[in-house]
Parts: sequence; C-alpha cells; structure tokens
Amino acid sequence: MYAAVRAACARPDLAGLGYHLANRAFSALYVAMKPREALALFELALDSGPGPSQIGAQVARRAGICASEVRGTFEGLRFLDLAEEPARRASDPDVQLARTASIRAEVYLDAGQLERARAEAASILESGVQDSYVLRQAARTLMDVEVSEGNLDAAQSLSARIVDGPPPAEERWLAIAARILCGQIAWEEGRELEAAAIARGAREEALGLAEDRIALLADVLHRRVTGAPAVLEPQPESLPWAIRLGYQLQHARDILASGEPMRAAGLAADIVVLADSARLERDGVEARIVLGDALLAAGDDAQARTSYAAAVRHASACPMPLRVADALDGLAAALIGRGPDTPRTATSHPNTAHPSTGRTNTGHSNTGQPNPGHPNIGRAGRFTGAANALRAHLGAVRRPRPGFDESRLPPPRSAGSWVAAGALTESGIKEAGRLEDGTGEEAAASGLAATLTKAQLAVAELVGRGLTSKEIAETLFLSPRTVDNHLFQIYRRLDITSRAKLAALMADAG
Repeated sequence: MYAAVRAACARPDLAGLGYHLANRAFSALYVAMKPREALALFELALDSGPGPSQIGAQVARRAGICASEVRGTFEGLRFLDLAEEPARRASDPDVQLARTASIRAEVYLDAGQLERARAEAASILESGVQDSYVLRQAARTLMDVEVSEGNLDAAQSLSARIVDGPPPAEERWLAIAARILCGQIAWEEGRELEAAAIARGAREEALGLAEDRIALLADVLHRRVTGAPAVLEPQPESLPWAIRLGYQLQHARDILASGEPMRAAGLAADIVVLADSARLERDGVEARIVLGDALLAAGDDAQARTSYAAAVRHASACPMPLRVADALDGLAAALIGRGPDTPRTATSHPNTAHPSTGRTNTGHSNTGQPNPGHPNIGRAGRFTGAANALRAHLGAVRRPRPGFDESRLPPPRSAGSWVAAGALTESGIKEAGRLEDGTGEEAAASGLAATLTKAQLAVAELVGRGLTSKEIAETLFLSPRTVDNHLFQIYRRLDITSRAKLAALMADAG
C-alpha cells in the first residue's frame, strides 16, 4: 500500500488517487492500533500537494489523529490546521469543519485541557450541523469531559445521545465507547457489579466488530473493577501512546496488588515520564497516584508525598476533582507515616482484601489506625476531609486501590477554606504543594555533576531553565525519544519522580 500511494503521489495526474488509497487504508490500520503506518501513508499524500476537497480534509484530519498518538498530543494540531482549507472547498463545508473541530476536541481532551475540549465539543452540538457521526463524536467527547471532571450525572445524561437507537456501522464504536464511560461512572459511584457487567459486554461487542482498541479499553476497565486477569495482552510497544499508557498503568496496579511495590513504582515512574512527554495529562495524573501508592507500600513516605502532591497540582489544573481526592487521601496517609514509634521497614505488608474481588491489597502499616498523638494528624485529617468533601459534592465514593491501606487514613476533619463549590481552592492546592519538594534534594543537588553523565547534565540544565522536551531536543539536536530516555535515567539516578523536582534540584545547584 505504501508503494502504491507513493507511486500515485509522485504523478500530479494521479495524486488524487494517492489520497484515495491512503484514506481507504485508514480504518483497517487504526482499529488494529497501527497509527504509525497510517500516518506514513497520509504524509505521502499531503506532501504531494493539495488533494481533492473532501478527501483532502479527511486525510489531514486523520493524519492529525495519528500524529497525536505517535508523536505527542499536540503534534496533531498542525495537520488539523491543514484540514481547514480543503474543508472550506468541500460541498459540505460546515460538516467538514465540524468534523475537524471534533478531532481538535479529542486532542485537548487527551492533553487534559478539559475546558478547551468542552468548548469545541459544545460548539459542534450547538451549531445545527446535521451529521450523525460528528454529533455522536462530539457528544462522546463531552461525556468524557464530564466523567473526567466528576460531573457524573451530566455525563450519564449525555450517554443517551450516543447509545440510544441502532447506530450506523461506522458509528458503532462510538456507542461502545460511551458504554465504557457508563461503566466508569458506575465504578466511581460504587456500583461495582454494574461496572463489571458493562465493561465485559463492551469488550465482547468490540471484539465481535474487530474494534481492537475499544476492546482493549473495555478490558482495562474490567480488570480494574474486578481484578480479573487480562483477556487481551498486546505488546505495549506496539500500541499508540494514548492506549499504551492506560494499558501499562493497569499492569502496574496488578503488580502492586501482587505485592511487588518497587517493581510497580518503576513502571509507574516510566509512565509518568512518557505521559509528560506525550502531553497525555490525564494518564500522567493517574500514573502519579499509582506511583505514590507503590512508594507508600514500599515504605518510602517522603517520595510518596512528592508524587501525590504533584498529582494534586496536575489534577487540579485539568480539573479532575475525583483524582484530586485520591491524591489527597494519599497525602494524608503519607504525611502521618507509620507513627513515631513504628519501625520504618518496607517488608511488613499486611494483606487487605479488595472488597469486590477478594484480591490482595498490599499496605505497609503495622499499627492499624493512625496514632492520634502524631504531630501531623490534624493536617492529614484536613486532607482526608477535603477528599471526602470533593467526592460527596460529586456523588462519588472512595474506590479501593491496590497497595493503598485505607486503615492508615486519619479521621477526617473539616476542610475549611481548602474546598469550595466542589473544587480544591488555591489555598488547598498551595497546602498540598508544600509537600511536593519532598526530602533529599539537597544531597542530590550537591552531587549532580558526579551523578549524571555530561549528556544527562545538559538535559537537566535545560529542564531547570523551563524548556519542554521538544525544545530540549531542538536545542541539543536530539530526537524527542532520546531526551525522554535521558530524563528516565536522570530520574532513576537522582531517585526523583517528577520534572518539577528536577527543576528544583537544578535551581538549588545554581
């Protein structure tokens, strides 16, 4: 196919055929989670010059989808910009422009820019465009925004616009994706059996339609809800980032549930780095929480506090209040540790059963309830109280997390000024941020030059100056993947878990 598209696009009189061939190949490649191969075809067509109006717009849009999945979230936006001109030349410009806007909304959604995603999706639904596919797509995106923001009732009400009625064949994946979101809503609200049934049904229907990526999303949800083993086990490296990170994160949870917290922490740290590089902010938030849980289970309370505090900051910016609540619970548990009279060992792991599955959750407290005389008990109680207030406002419940021992949570206290209108306030975010610096930075800063290679130190210095991974790659004439590899090694060598901590270390080092 690549050879055929290249040959067609090399001839001006056959360039339109090249566009047509590339476009026809997309569906099969995309559902099989091969966006890299699809993007290669699209770039051949787009590099040959403007294509036919409608197909040209569709090829550029689809190139945007694929680029965002294999090169980083915002890499797709330039292709979406290319789609604007042929969309305006098409016989149905309003529909074509709305379809481009629907993909742009998805890009913002993956990046955690939920308000921008909401605005794009809502504008389509209010535009009066009469196109079943784009309306379902925009409604599904808006539903995902509502789930991410914890507006569970609003999300559930949107599902009818996507699921009701037999959808055309090309729209069936959207209906299944909406049902998966319904499963997430049931899970957040504590209806575990319903969530498991929805996830299982969505997975089987998607497999029957050969919608591999949708089936994998449903399987991940089913594993998270039930603790059941994976039905689908693709090689992670073969997956597009937007699918790969969620899949690997569930693997990290499974490892943590099996009693291997440091192995789970290593995988979660890798996912944080990848999520930050690809600008997949929602995955990055989830990964930081799992990383905190794993560090807490391993007995590293200081590093766990840093990870949870970073999760609070990132989740608040999206905003994702239910994930803020999860991170606040983690901060509360990590802040009081095991109590002043309890040995700090990483080997004591009492087992607590997952309430819906009987799977083992591995904690590391050997004192039961927190010591009421602990000096941080009041502050930790306010974190717990803030988490409870956020969930109560949204009608959600605390969900069990592998490795997280809820018996370590202190009695909740009034959140006071930390919570208002169902969101963590600036004062609450600032209070959590006090814990993000963690401990041990001074020792790491003093030995940076001796600890890092020359190449790693060059990358670290640019991080300290506030450059993004893309900007670092351009400055040092490296590939973005090489920069990511350097960052991964830097984090491991300095025993840190976030870009913010590295920047702080570089600032301390001068």
